[in-house]
Amino acid sequence: MVSHTRSASLAATLALAGALGACGPSADRYELLRPDAGPPDPSVLDKDAGAVNVIEDDPLEDWDMTDAGPLSGVFALEVEAHANVIIDLDWRQLYRVRILQHGHTLRVKTQLCRIGLPSVEGIAELTIPLALEMLLRAKPLEVEGDFLSDAAAVGATFDHPPFLNVVGAALDDPSADPLPTKDSPSTAVDEDDDGHTGVTLAASTLTCNTPQELYVALRGGMTLAGTVQDLDTLVGAADPRLDQSILGYSDPCLDAAVSIPVTILGDNTFTARRTSAALDVNDNGNVTCGEIVVAAPKLFGAFWGPAK
Repeated sequence: MVSHTRSASLAATLALAGALGACGPSADRYELLRPDAGPPDPSVLDKDAGAVNVIEDDPLEDWDMTDAGPLSGVFALEVEAHANVIIDLDWRQLYRVRILQHGHTLRVKTQLCRIGLPSVEGIAELTIPLALEMLLRAKPLEVEGDFLSDAAAVGATFDHPPFLNVVGAALDDPSADPLPTKDSPSTAVDEDDDGHTGVTLAASTLTCNTPQELYVALRGGMTLAGTVQDLDTLVGAADPRLDQSILGYSDPCLDAAVSIPVTILGDNTFTARRTSAALDVNDNGNVTCGEIVVAAPKLFGAFWGPAK
């Protein structure tokens, strides 16, 4: 039996970027904010570098590690996915994944850390504001069940059940209820608390003379199925789900861009790599989302920026 607590947003925000033909900021253009630096100055957030990377000071989850199996630990997980928005686009996500193994049973906590937006150079740029990124980080998924085919772990299959999250809307049945729309906004909520219904994405497009904002509701989900390559690496297939609804925008110049349909393509994959104490930037005994963002170029390559 699988027990679900809170869930994590996945593909939805990225594919919406694809709907705009977005040109996303690379990870090396993000500034780093340590916990002791105080709140970010608003001028920092307005730079074209995109969101500030906050390194959280969260402690390691207080889980009972008695008789924990060899797969137990904190992993950085990258999903590489594909969509068609007139043309084919690639987009990626970074996650923090905590695993506790007891035989075939895994307790798994998955937290979205960063979104790597798809790119169509010269068409548009869409940025995830800090408030939305931190909202997504604050919505982890935690499940427990017999997800491992072999207690020895190495060579075993790993099957993570489907997980789902809705942002920008309060639905009685998150998996089936329709998202709110511009004409029927009753279930929409200002979840990033910025004074606009839904959640806000910043957009600069070929159709607009100045930077604008999109107000959206998103439903994203994912299923992971793979193999334990070794005790430090899991690889496999990712199956994303996406629903999106535009609740409004700051200027009608975005109207044409947001009407473009998004189709999720196949052959989407994930790779998870065990983290180490060397990645614990603030030396608090835990590797958090912000620290995984810093380590991403070393763990997953140049897509996330130059290695530091």
